[in-house]
Amino acid sequence: MSQRKRLDTAGRRGRSYVYILAVLLVVSPASSVLILSREAPAGEEGTTEHQQTLRKEGVVPSPLAPEPAASEFMESAVQALLKADKPPRFYEGAARLFMAHKEPDAALRLMEKAIEGTEEDRDKSHLLGKLAILQMRADDVDGAIATFRRAIELGPDVKQRVRLSNGLGRVAEQEEKLDFAAEAYMYVAKNADTDLARRIGKRSLFRIYEKQGTLAERIGDVKKELEARPDDVAALETLVDYFVRVEKKPELAIPYQERIAKVLPREHSQLRHVADICLQASQYDKALEVLHRGLEAEPHRSILYYERISQALQQKGDREEARQWAMKIAESRPDDPRMLMRAASLLQAMGDADQALDLMEKAIAQAETDTQRAHFYLSAAGMADRLARLDRAETYYKKILETTDDGTLRRRAELGLQMIASKRSRETKEEGHTDKVPPDER
Repeated sequence: MSQRKRLDTAGRRGRSYVYILAVLLVVSPASSVLILSREAPAGEEGTTEHQQTLRKEGVVPSPLAPEPAASEFMESAVQALLKADKPPRFYEGAARLFMAHKEPDAALRLMEKAIEGTEEDRDKSHLLGKLAILQMRADDVDGAIATFRRAIELGPDVKQRVRLSNGLGRVAEQEEKLDFAAEAYMYVAKNADTDLARRIGKRSLFRIYEKQGTLAERIGDVKKELEARPDDVAALETLVDYFVRVEKKPELAIPYQERIAKVLPREHSQLRHVADICLQASQYDKALEVLHRGLEAEPHRSILYYERISQALQQKGDREEARQWAMKIAESRPDDPRMLMRAASLLQAMGDADQALDLMEKAIAQAETDTQRAHFYLSAAGMADRLARLDRAETYYKKILETTDDGTLRRRAELGLQMIASKRSRETKEEGHTDKVPPDER
């Protein structure tokens, strides 16, 4: 091990000792003094000559001492904590402390101590869930699953058991213990007491199947579930995701997403999902028809639909009508600088640079704060720069420096000015080279 790595390890170990000794001093001062005088390592910085002498004699091991010294210290600390007469909540906190400092064995023993002192099933179920997480992080997946099942059995009601299962499933997924996560989400999908909770559990379960690479072979089962329950939203959503993301065949997902929109008529976002999938499948007319339906259903979200319709028309190739729908955003909210910038962004995407820059300048004039104005200047400068309108871009970048003290915005403006200067230098060199070439060779 390199000296640097050993020092890093020693630093982490030293911090662990400090935290653990702090706990021991509160719990059992006598044990703390005994452990500290016998085994606790001292830090390298700020040590006295006396401490260094003790370290040389082996009374106090150095942070770079062999592992047995550290192990003995930890074991002594754990034993002192286990002998202390403290409530379960204390041992739960101590277990989390040891786990945070990479001492899983000690953490497990302390959590088990917490469970032993707990009488109420609700509290015991909660602590067993915590123990399952510790076991999983210690790579004891089989033990974690067994503990999880005990926690479920002791859970006093469905809500707590489902909440526990969801939490364990998320942790297991983060830790990539996918078998454990699948079991937890399976419990939620089967036992949750609301349609929404079952739907979330089922979608989470299918996500795990996808990560495991087994979703394709389970799709037949999902379709069978749908035959038995045609309005099973989780199954419909799974088929939509499967055909869009896995199979890359969005056209096959459209009927399932349309079914979701019918089953959940109040969730208007489902209509927008239909339109999105139609666009991916290049079914532009159908996408536009769905978006117009959504606009009628949600007139209070007209800006969102104007934007979506403009983008759909642009993808279809109807540039003029796309421009008209983009301008509807600016026309409907002419005093809102953010809406003006939104319309300008759409116009820029379809190549209408002059009108886009005009809208940006109107937005800049109406900006509510100097910081917002500087952000708008930055967007306008970037667009002008990409269009090779360097004089205009330079003006915008200079305006940023005049407008704001924000360090990030100023650095970006200064970088933009440097790039413009570099482009002009290259253009000047190229023009000079062209002037030297005889006309008949150009």
